[in-house]
Amino acid sequence: MSRAHSCLFEEHLLLGAQFETDEEGRERVASYPFAHAEFQVDCTYLMDMEGHPFAYAHGQLASSFISCVSASALPDVDSIRPSLLLSGTGGVLSLPFIARAAADEYVIFDYSSRADTTFSWLSFVQAIEEGGSHPFQALQLEHEISDLIPLGLVGTGAAAIIQDYLGSHEQAPFSLTLKSYRFDGTIPVLVFSFSSACYLLFVPRARARILWRSLLSHTELAPTAPKNFKRVLAQVCPRLARMDAAPDLDDLSSIPEFSTAALRADQLIRNDTNFIGARSLQHA
Repeated sequence: MSRAHSCLFEEHLLLGAQFETDEEGRERVASYPFAHAEFQVDCTYLMDMEGHPFAYAHGQLASSFISCVSASALPDVDSIRPSLLLSGTGGVLSLPFIARAAADEYVIFDYSSRADTTFSWLSFVQAIEEGGSHPFQALQLEHEISDLIPLGLVGTGAAAIIQDYLGSHEQAPFSLTLKSYRFDGTIPVLVFSFSSACYLLFVPRARARILWRSLLSHTELAPTAPKNFKRVLAQVCPRLARMDAAPDLDDLSSIPEFSTAALRADQLIRNDTNFIGARSLQHA
């Protein structure tokens, strides 16, 4: 199968999907032909999120790297939080979600219009040179995990559907946490919970089609285009919608919700000065 196609491409063809091509030449689902695939906030949907960018930072330098690029406190292990990225001049670049899968393992998600800014900035900081040394040269920063496929599961029935695959002693993860499961006792799935109505399921590539078909056997669930994932995510963090309303701004701090005072009030800026942009904020 061409890398221009998702591993679920044939599944989408069977469902009559219409496709659009992104800037990298990858075909993504644009729509499905049935009425109930039209996105509604009070329904439940499944999305193929393969090819949508995220970053995986891991290794001994991961925590110091995330602490440097993010003005927000590090998430606890097995938790997720929105995290503020600032430029060297203190300008607001973006607000991705950062999940901490282990002491030195982080996954950075950005499905907003600022995604290119986020991931370009991470790569830029990794390559920074100071006095002839590269402090993050040995950092392991990847932009895909080739053997895992992310599926988006959103909507009012999402938590109940996850629960259907779990044992009687297990429960779906709480909001802003992540947890590993074996769905039906057999399929390993890493579940990122952004809310009780917004999940990402990372499933091994070899089992992705099996889980996709199994999930769609739930009559209350319909497939939808992956672009709708951020609509649900914006309900978790309303600032995301404000970012998408101003895609051309280099610095978001002119938007009231992104003023330093507003960000500090919501504890998105920590008190130390060991992150990029901190000293500029002190003199602002």
